[in-house]
Amino acid sequence: MTVLVRADNSSMPEATQADGYLDAERNRIAVRLNDEVIRSMFTASLDLHGALGLEASDQVHDRVRAAIGELDRAIALVRTTVFDLEYPAATTRARSPQPQPQQ
Repeated sequence: MTVLVRADNSSMPEATQADGYLDAERNRIAVRLNDEVIRSMFTASLDLHGALGLEASDQVHDRVRAAIGELDRAIALVRTTVFDLEYPAATTRARSPQPQPQQ
């Protein structure tokens, strides 16, 4: 029986098991972020949108709009993080510098 050894001296079955665990952990974190954090932030944003209809000063409306903008940016960041956790290989390729054509 031949056992392949990786550069880090781990055997393939152990390394495959570790890769599977890492994938499962990434997926678990991504699901929790999506299900709990994004939902809470989105609910807060909707509540603030509703508050804009209440009688209030322009200053209050401006502050509520600013808070909505911050929540929207945070939601986008969490969604990007979730995507990075679920598809790490695609993220690495997308972020790696592309070779520039020589002139």
